Parts: sequence; C-alpha cells; structure tokens
Amino acid sequence: RQIENPIGLDWSRENITPINDEIAVVEIAVGNGNLIVHQLLKEFEGKYGVLMTLYRKSNASVVVSMRSRQGQALKVAHKLGGGGHPNAAGATLPKSVRSINEAITYLEAIFKTEPVHTQINPLDDLFKGLKF
Repeated sequence: RQIENPIGLDWSRENITPINDEIAVVEIAVGNGNLIVHQLLKEFEGKYGVLMTLYRKSNASVVVSMRSRQGQALKVAHKLGGGGHPNAAGATLPKSVRSINEAITYLEAIFKTEPVHTQINPLDDLFKGLKF
C-alpha cells in the first residue's frame, strides 16, 4: 500500500466529477479508498462537503459510499434513502440505475443546484419614485 496509495491519490485527484457545488464523485482505481477520500476531503475542504464513491455490485446494483467532515454525509444519504453516520454513510441506488455513468446522471438530477432567478426590471423598481 505504500506505493498504491500515493498513486491512487494522484489518480483520484484528477478524476473527480462534481455533482453540484457541494458534492462530488471520486473515482478510486487503486489504493485504500477510505484513506484516499479522507485525504481529498482535507485537500478540498471548503469546496466539497461530501465526497462519494460509486461501486457496482455483482447483482448490477450501484452502491454509493459518502464521506464528509462536517456531518453532511448522513443528510445526503437520507435523500437517497440510505443511512449511516454523520460523516460516513451510504445508499443503494434504484434498480433502474445499472451503471456508474447512469449513477452520475441520477445523482446530478437528484442534487442539482437550482439556479437563482433574478429579475432584470422588477415592477417594484418601476413604481419606486412615484407617490400616490
């Protein structure tokens, strides 16, 4: 593991897929996945609150493992119907999600950040200077 972990960390650092502004999926190719994710949480502190890893099981179901440093992992897991601990949680995605790419698309849909709508000329501004 003395060789695998640094190689895996470097590879994983370059293979992060953002789901939204606070959540990202990390690919793990080699090394201790937990150590790699925890190291990346330290490195990306302030950018991603939750890092996920995805695993396809032999029965074709996709499992999500989540890690965080401030307790957000459990909240994210609950949204997916899973559970666990505040900083270490997991969930199994619906049976319709059968691949890692489908899992990423599914997660993006579930956790998409709603755009902030701003009005260019709100009506309030039109009547601001008038006295009735």
